[in-house]
Amino acid sequence: MKVPINDAKEKLNRISDVWFHFAWEFKSGRSDVNFNDDTKTTYFGDILSYFSDTFDLLEKRNSSKSYQDHAFFFTGIMQIIYVQQDLIGELMYAFKLDKDKLLGNDLNRNINREIRNELIGHPIRRNKKDSNSLVSTVIFGNKLSHEKIHYVRYSKENSFVGVEVGHALSDVIERHLIFLNTSFDLILKKISVILLRFKSQTLKLQKTINNRRIDFLKKLGLIDQLFETIWKENHLYRKKLLVQIYKRIKEHKRYQFAFDMFLNELKKSISERIAWVDKILFPEKINTGINRFTPPKINFIHGPFSKRNKVNIKRDYNYELGKLMEKHPIWGVSFFKEQFSKNKVVLLELDNMTQNEDSVLEYYCSYEYLRFLILDRKRH
Repeated sequence: MKVPINDAKEKLNRISDVWFHFAWEFKSGRSDVNFNDDTKTTYFGDILSYFSDTFDLLEKRNSSKSYQDHAFFFTGIMQIIYVQQDLIGELMYAFKLDKDKLLGNDLNRNINREIRNELIGHPIRRNKKDSNSLVSTVIFGNKLSHEKIHYVRYSKENSFVGVEVGHALSDVIERHLIFLNTSFDLILKKISVILLRFKSQTLKLQKTINNRRIDFLKKLGLIDQLFETIWKENHLYRKKLLVQIYKRIKEHKRYQFAFDMFLNELKKSISERIAWVDKILFPEKINTGINRFTPPKINFIHGPFSKRNKVNIKRDYNYELGKLMEKHPIWGVSFFKEQFSKNKVVLLELDNMTQNEDSVLEYYCSYEYLRFLILDRKRH
């Protein structure tokens, strides 16, 4: 096999990544694709599942010597190729590409499609425009083997005299893989245009975020426009809440911490997203160790901590803190008050949570700061 099937698999994986990690997450990525009620169903995943289930079958060979097994094997192979061709059309639809214009004259596609249609799809053909007259009939030939498709065509144009037709399996598979790779390249070319524009916009956003002369409140609108996926990451990551947090950062460390947490996570997410774009666009550089992404070190604000109030960690409270976030009736505020009854800093945050249980702002600002006090402080 001259064209490695892994090339097609790798390209399809990149296309899949773009759909699920870009079109699904960013509004700016949906204008260039058909992100509608149809494609938002299991549609795209079903396409990928079919490819996954059938890719390896293209590499299998029929080891049986039975004529019937040969016929069964080639029927399956040609049908798989036919369906994969149709699925390529669906992928092109998803990415707003004209499949008829791009694939209509693809020789590798059309030869294999004709074999399938003639041998399996319509072994008896009639012309509906001519009183449903018989056009041709096809039967499997006696030279059918595990390496060669062989059939006999009886057609009207040849006075229904049998004509032998043969195709090597290796040629059929080779044509199909060339077709797949060509088609995936066309989709990836469209994706490159989309992602390069997104990367340019994201780099500008990154520069704006890092510019301290620009007021944070002015940055929020740009964040919402270009990087709205950050709003999904935390209870506190909402525009209205962040405005309030920003205005109160001098009141208490919990607000400063929440603000720093958002800003650092945003910067990290932007850097990771830019690296992800490069991975999609330039996989050869990523695979050779060039242009590898190193997550930036995040430095949260560390306020003064007296020895008397320092948290003495003797166990891991990850599980209980997770339940505290959910406002669990057992692993809640009372539990932590009992565990840290002598620590005034922790108790202050727990009291604030109790007094403001219905306030997303207060409850989760205290929660995040409390989580830092209990989990992160033990590393300092």
